[in-house]
Amino acid sequence: MSNPVQQWWSPPHFDHDPEQTAQARVINALILNMGALLLVAAVILVPFFVVQKISAWVLLGVLLGVLALGRALIFRGRFRLGVTVILTVSWLCFLALTLISTGAANPGMFYLASVILIAGFV
Repeated sequence: MSNPVQQWWSPPHFDHDPEQTAQARVINALILNMGALLLVAAVILVPFFVVQKISAWVLLGVLLGVLALGRALIFRGRFRLGVTVILTVSWLCFLALTLISTGAANPGMFYLASVILIAGFV
């Protein structure tokens, strides 16, 4: 019987599809790295930026929840759905964060939002 922590860190293995297994290995590494990055952001953002404390908690909570949901879907064999959920919600969070942080009166907001939208579609 393997260790549950070690099993959680390891990527899923699909016997019927080696290409999906290879993709799952890459996505697993990305998910773990993004989760670690979000935890580091929680340590930095929340104590030091007092004014944006609630928005930082909301953003970090949503992104960590989406990572957990996407990872669960990937481990259940719903690879495309899990990746789509992670990418779509993360993209929408970053777009909303850009629109909120730059303000509607800032002329650079239009260009930054346009770049994020175009990058999301590409």
